[in-house]
Amino acid sequence: MNNLIIGIAGGSGSGKTTLACRLKALFGEDEVRLISHDSYYKRHDELPFEERCKLNYDHPDAFDNALLIYHLQELKAGRAIDCPVYDYSNHNRSDNVQHIEPAPVLIVEGILPFVEPELCAMFDYKIFVDTDADERILRRLVRDVKERGRSLDSVIEQYLTTVKPMHEAFVEPSKRNADIIVPNGGENTTAIEMLAQARTLEFDAQRLECLADEFTENDRAAYGYAIGLVDACRMARDKTMQAPAAASRHELVMQLAGTVEAGLADIQELLAERFPGETIPGG
Repeated sequence: MNNLIIGIAGGSGSGKTTLACRLKALFGEDEVRLISHDSYYKRHDELPFEERCKLNYDHPDAFDNALLIYHLQELKAGRAIDCPVYDYSNHNRSDNVQHIEPAPVLIVEGILPFVEPELCAMFDYKIFVDTDADERILRRLVRDVKERGRSLDSVIEQYLTTVKPMHEAFVEPSKRNADIIVPNGGENTTAIEMLAQARTLEFDAQRLECLADEFTENDRAAYGYAIGLVDACRMARDKTMQAPAAASRHELVMQLAGTVEAGLADIQELLAERFPGETIPGG
């Protein structure tokens, strides 16, 4: 299955989940599957609750990345997975699973998805959400107390002993692996619109590729033209993501999208002339 896999990283409470949910709403509920890196915390049935409370959950070794990589490979192959479910109040993986079917877009969000090289390499887009530390700790306090059943004292102690030092040691340095750095997470409307437009270009490239494959054996000229458009579309997308300013980036995306659509219309017209009476895919 031709999936687009997006990785979203950033500090605890930075707005990663908000950004992921807003992208899902823009791409379409049926087009996207959200996967939390937290779901892949290692199981520790061998430890009592008191000992599990003391574990460092902000270190890369806390995650079962091998299982997550395998699950992403399965989804790319068009096969469903049973994703683990983590119980924050019990500091352990629960016995429940979440059944996830394949979809065109897979979004993985968490604090450390860009640290493990093999996992990082699976992402087509790597987005780092950059939010001030004061705002992150306030969000974490509210979330962990209200949503995850933690006490205020335990949240503060965990932040000072593991969250803050691990952020400085692992999360912040992983920012260098990102393709895009988004300030303020899900509140950054410009960045969200840009990502949605980039996805539109990706869909156009896939449509052109399918069109080329359909007529490979019959018309080499049409095939070469289609492949050229696919490559141009993807190069344009990459240049768009590197545009320095938000306003110019938006304008460039719109120009490129128009170019891709015009190219698609041209190749459909060409194929209609070469193969009268045939059903031309795409459009």
